[in-house]
Amino acid sequence: MARNDYLPLFHTKSGKGLVSFRLFAASIFAGVWLILVHRVIHMPSNKGNTLATWAWSGLFLSELWFAFYYLINVLVRWNPAYRNTFKDRLSLRYEKVLPGIDIFVCTADPTVEPPIMVINTVLSVMAYDYPPEKLSVYLSDDGGSDFKLNQQEHGTIDGILKNPPFLSLKPGRKHCSYYLIRIPRLTYH
Repeated sequence: MARNDYLPLFHTKSGKGLVSFRLFAASIFAGVWLILVHRVIHMPSNKGNTLATWAWSGLFLSELWFAFYYLINVLVRWNPAYRNTFKDRLSLRYEKVLPGIDIFVCTADPTVEPPIMVINTVLSVMAYDYPPEKLSVYLSDDGGSDFKLNQQEHGTIDGILKNPPFLSLKPGRKHCSYYLIRIPRLTYH
């Protein structure tokens, strides 16, 4: 049995149906190439009919642009690969060296950003699957909402964390900090 340090962090699978896609793409590209050859062979002569020359030029340039676009589009999809990551192996391998993360949730206007939505955002961030001693969540209320201040002062977040949906949170997770700075509004005379 291999150690956890040497388990791969992701698995790569190639796409299915490559042969049919490549045949389809090659047939369309052959058709576009034949149209371009047809345009070059049947180029109008410059015997005083400039309208036909301009029409031919416009058609040729648009078909040339389509051929270039189609070629780029097919080259990107020519060899598709699907990668599945193993997040549990990532935390097993690198949990000791994961950096500390500070997450700031900023709000300004309680009418545009209702307090319940802001608190739900803070709780969602606190539920991240990240080592709790390395995760800090900060709530910045630039609008100075009294309602959010009261929620923070009266421990509403602590009460919400004790409800059944949040009982699975790991103990020791840091609670959000609250910054409240009231800046007087500038008045112009």
